[in-house]
Amino acid sequence: MILRRFMKHVSDQNWFAVGLDVLVVITGIFLGMQVTEWNEDRANHAKYLQALNRLEGEIADNLAIISEERQIINDELAIVRSSLDALITCSNDPSAIAVVNNSIERASGTRGIHARTTELTALTSNPALLAKQSDQIRARLAELRFFLQLAKEISVRFEPQTNATSPMGNQTLTFQSAETKERTYFGLEYETLRYPMVLNVPMQEACKDIHLQKWLHTWEKWTSNTVIFNQKLRREFEKTLTVLRGIAK
Repeated sequence: MILRRFMKHVSDQNWFAVGLDVLVVITGIFLGMQVTEWNEDRANHAKYLQALNRLEGEIADNLAIISEERQIINDELAIVRSSLDALITCSNDPSAIAVVNNSIERASGTRGIHARTTELTALTSNPALLAKQSDQIRARLAELRFFLQLAKEISVRFEPQTNATSPMGNQTLTFQSAETKERTYFGLEYETLRYPMVLNVPMQEACKDIHLQKWLHTWEKWTSNTVIFNQKLRREFEKTLTVLRGIAK
């Protein structure tokens, strides 16, 4: 229709009408582009708000994990520290061996530092979502991501050292028959068989084993740092949550 009218005006050499036709077409294209851009902007804004809501949920999950881990880690630290005290003093108390054996089981693995970062990664890497953020939000999310990456790098660097110093290859330790142990893993309570590793020598000999002491000391040092790192992450999560809840949605 428009093309037929345009061609007729050209044929009639009605240049004023031709100019109007061209102006109508250009205006239509411009308005169409504006509407498309407006719709895309609205869609991106909606996605951005949805991502912020999901991030709030992700942070709440991480705070719950940190709270649960803090209690478990502090309990394990208390056990291993009692064992180190017993080994340092070379205690003759009959309960000292039980204390050390309990710590050996605890020090057989580390809790590490773990956090869920799916929504944070999307908000700090997706150009469309980044474009919707204020300077305050962008700075806060960047700060949170920095400390999460730092905690992960530290974990990867230092956590394996506890296994590297393990005295499992010497005669100080031995295995006992399997026992059923109750465990909790991220809220999941379960039972599993374990072969306890215990002292294979008298306490007076065990307290002279520098490899055993070094292993427990390395575990204690790393786990103590984990408590500090988790406290820092908790603070960063809480700061971010405060900013998110102050946004008009």
